[in-house]
Amino acid sequence: MLIIFSDGRFGNQLFQLSGAMSARVAGEKVLLVGFSDLPRNWTEKGVFIFRKNHSRTALGRYLSNRFQRFFRQLSRWRLVSGLRVDTRNRSFLRKRGVLGGIVIGMDRWMQVGDLASPTWATSIYEALVEINPNYIERRETIFIHVRRTDYLTFPSTEHPAALPASFFSIALSLLRQKFPGAALLIFSDDPAWCASQDFSKSGEILDVSPYEAWARMCASQGGVLSPSSFSYWAAIVAAHRAKQGTLFLAPRYWWGWNEERWQPKLISSRYIRYLPVLDEVEGTSS
Repeated sequence: MLIIFSDGRFGNQLFQLSGAMSARVAGEKVLLVGFSDLPRNWTEKGVFIFRKNHSRTALGRYLSNRFQRFFRQLSRWRLVSGLRVDTRNRSFLRKRGVLGGIVIGMDRWMQVGDLASPTWATSIYEALVEINPNYIERRETIFIHVRRTDYLTFPSTEHPAALPASFFSIALSLLRQKFPGAALLIFSDDPAWCASQDFSKSGEILDVSPYEAWARMCASQGGVLSPSSFSYWAAIVAAHRAKQGTLFLAPRYWWGWNEERWQPKLISSRYIRYLPVLDEVEGTSS
């Protein structure tokens, strides 16, 4: 049995789910521990989910981290097998333990671009539209995803990941060249800031649930991404479903754009086009 512990919220859980399912060998059962943000109607033969959200309290996070460390330590002692991401070869690597039939996922994030198959994140989209068919777009749409709040200080106050308004404006102009008649949908944790920016004037700022926001992005033909796993996986699913003709734009170096170094190091994907961020840093906090 392959055992994977979730970390982070929905976007990060998609990395971990997709990684686990891509690394799974034929006939192997999978136990997903945590994964509280996955839709309840998502199922897969041989996959079991112990849904638990440990992130809401300090005690819950502490106990969850201790629990995960214990099982990962068993793999380090070679009592059970371990699954790691081989970053050099962009592949999964297994190290066999005494109890070879128990395999512990050793990497918390699995944020390596195109390592995991898009099939599994696409199956999450399909589960969401099964819950609510209104999530399916009947028109041509493009989106902008603006993440600010925590990104104003992450990964540091000196080099925040939040993007300046000019990045969204420049990227939107490229999208408009390819999709001149598409409806523009804007999703953000800071809608008031978006409403004050020029790039929002031709679009609709939607205040919807995270599930609906993600599903509508998955149904779009193009989009402008903040360096967030939430819109990252929406772009991957949309490109995978459309096969061709899509355009998704993101900052070069992802959330390391301020320092001009990739963070995470191997996050880039062939489904996404990366643009330089040309504005001053102070533009991110206006």
